[in-house]
Amino acid sequence: MDEPSTLQIRANCTSSSGQRMAYWVNLFTGTTWREFQNAGAKVSGFREQKRNWTVASNLTSGDIFLCYMVGVKRWVGLLEIISERFRDDAPIFKADNEVFPVRFKVNPIVMLAPEHGVPMQAFEGKIAGYPAGASSSQWAGMVRASLRKLPDPDGLIIADAILAAKESPVARPVDARQLQRPANLYKMKAKTGDEEIETVVSVPSVEDEEKEESAVHDEATPTHSEIQWRLLNLGAQMGLNICAPKGDRTRRWKS
Repeated sequence: MDEPSTLQIRANCTSSSGQRMAYWVNLFTGTTWREFQNAGAKVSGFREQKRNWTVASNLTSGDIFLCYMVGVKRWVGLLEIISERFRDDAPIFKADNEVFPVRFKVNPIVMLAPEHGVPMQAFEGKIAGYPAGASSSQWAGMVRASLRKLPDPDGLIIADAILAAKESPVARPVDARQLQRPANLYKMKAKTGDEEIETVVSVPSVEDEEKEESAVHDEATPTHSEIQWRLLNLGAQMGLNICAPKGDRTRRWKS
């Protein structure tokens, strides 16, 4: 029988705070992953949002960040959280001129190059978040935003696969364009009474959705254009400041 990995052993233990360790999604683009490493790989930061700051209070030392690279759709790293949440506006990241002030000190366990990352497809039928036969739009929810807590079984399976990729790396081609693509995160503002709340939403890229449409489509399946129209229409009715992704502004859909 294979010896259990370090994370398998620790999964049955509790952190220094007395709580069971947990697994949290941490999203990167090719650019932010490179900048994180160039900055020393000691601090992981997130956008300043009420949700992020609130959720961050649930993370404790000993928890694990599972690093997922959008665009190439691969898991590329494991970071052990070694501090409580804190705010810091020091500009250590340059991507999109953002500060990412909600921060944690981390200890890198694994940091893979994109070409050695573990493809999301490797987990089809193996984790609850990616059932057998699920399309990308069906599993995408689990990697739609950072600071999402994964079920322990799913987190452990992904973590062990990342560890295995470090020990026995397998090189897979990477589309250079996907390494440069943004996370497709858009700021939106909504009013609740007299209070204006800013939030960030993630929208799949046009290229990803077109691939999905060409792979699976029938009369009962809404197209990318229909979904975008309905989202924009809903946002308008809610009084939000809406803006369609640049690649969608010439699309048409007849309601």
